[in-house]
Amino acid sequence: MRKTVRVSVPRYVLDTHLLGHYKERTEYDVLDKNEDCQPGDWVLVKELPERISLRVAHKVERVVFKNGNIIDPLTKEKCFFTEFVKDVDQESEIFGLSPPYKSIQLPEEVPKLTEK
Repeated sequence: MRKTVRVSVPRYVLDTHLLGHYKERTEYDVLDKNEDCQPGDWVLVKELPERISLRVAHKVERVVFKNGNIIDPLTKEKCFFTEFVKDVDQESEIFGLSPPYKSIQLPEEVPKLTEK
């Protein structure tokens, strides 16, 4: 079906035998009317009032973060994996290397989940 994307939703499940939480993924086929989603994007998914087809029961409400544009919600700084971009640039300058992320344009503020 056109205008659908496959979304993987992680959740943690308690293993009662080992008493530990383990990540399990559930995959959904989701309606993307505007075709805004790219692989790796973080999206907000909402359940439809009625199914469109046997496999499609949800829709993409909005794209929260584009792939590669992760912003820490507490500090509002751009991240690359587990490090802040400005820290990586400072370390590069200290060691005499050219900063790899200096040319990246940062958004003004972090989008809130309640905004559209």
